[in-house]
Amino acid sequence: MVGFAFDERSERAQLILVGAVAIAFIVLGLAVVFNTVLYTENVASTGAASAPRDAQILNREVELGSQRLVERVNHQTKPKLPSQANANLTENLSAYSDNMTKVVGASSPALVSFSLTSVADVTHGARIRDDDGSDFKFGGGAKNWTVMQSSGDGAIVRDFDMTVDRSSLEGASQDAFHVAWLGPSNNHVVWIYETAGGQVAIRTVNNTAKPGPDFSGTECVLPGSDSASTVTFNFSDGNIEGYDACDAQLGPWATIDNGTTRNVKFFRGDNATGRYSLAVNDQSELNPSLNLPTDSLFDSGDPYWTWDVWEFEVEVRYESGQVSYTEEYYVEVYNRSR
Repeated sequence: MVGFAFDERSERAQLILVGAVAIAFIVLGLAVVFNTVLYTENVASTGAASAPRDAQILNREVELGSQRLVERVNHQTKPKLPSQANANLTENLSAYSDNMTKVVGASSPALVSFSLTSVADVTHGARIRDDDGSDFKFGGGAKNWTVMQSSGDGAIVRDFDMTVDRSSLEGASQDAFHVAWLGPSNNHVVWIYETAGGQVAIRTVNNTAKPGPDFSGTECVLPGSDSASTVTFNFSDGNIEGYDACDAQLGPWATIDNGTTRNVKFFRGDNATGRYSLAVNDQSELNPSLNLPTDSLFDSGDPYWTWDVWEFEVEVRYESGQVSYTEEYYVEVYNRSR
C-alpha cells in the first residue's frame, strides 16, 4: 500500500509538472504573438506615416533631376528646329523615367514614372554658341558686336559660360576684352585680361552710364592662373572655376541675368579666344546676323544659335501601398531658385 501511495503521488506530481510546463509554453506563445502583433502594427503605422514623405522626396528628385538632365541635353545637342529639341526632350525624359522606375522598384514597394505632358506646352529659347576655339569677333571681323538686336528690348540671359585662352588675352589696358550687360537704365561690364606677371585678372564696373567704359574698376587677380592654359567663367553663377579669389567681385553677376531683359555685347573680341555659350528666352531678340548651325559655320569660327528647351511640363505618377497620386508641374530649366 505504501508503494502504491508513493506511485500515485509521483504520478500526480508529474502531471502537475507537465501542466505547469504546458501553461508556461502557452503564456510564452501568447507573449510572442502579442509582441509580434504590436511590432507589425508599429511597422505598418511607421510605413504609412513615412509614405507621403517618401513620395514628396521622390517628386523633388524627379523635378531636379529632369531639370539638370534637360540642361545637359541643351548643351550637348544642336537642334535646328523646335521639333528636334522636343524629340531630344521626350527621348531623354523617357529614358530617365525608365531608370527611375527600376531604381525605386528595387529598393521599395513603390512605382514611380513620369513623362512630358505635351510638346505643345514646351517653351523654347535659344542658345548662342562659339565652340571652335577661335576669337570672339563676329562674322565679317567685327570686334565689337551685340548678341541681341540693337533696336530690341533684349532678352533674359541665363547659363552664360565662357572659357578663355590665357595666352590670347591682352594686357591691362583699354584694349582688353570685356563683356557688357546692357540694361534699360544701367550697364555692367567685366574686363578680362592678363597681368604683367602672366596671370589672369578681371575688373568689374557696375551701373556705368555707357556700354564701353574707360578701363577702370578694382583689379582682382586669379592666383596661380599663370600656369593655366584656360580659365572658365560661370557668369550666371557668379564664379570662376577653380578660383574663388574673385567671387565677391564677380558674384553680383549671378543676379544680373535672372529677371531683367538685357542685351549682351562683346568689346575687343579680337583680344580673346576660346569658347562661350549662353541661353536666352526669346530667339526673336537675337542679332539677325546670327545663323542656325551649318557645316560652313563650324568651319568659319563664327558664332551661331540653336533651339533650346526653356520650360516644360511633366506629369509624375507615384503609387505604393499607402499613397497614390498624379501631379503635373512646370520645370524651368535654368531657374536655380527652386
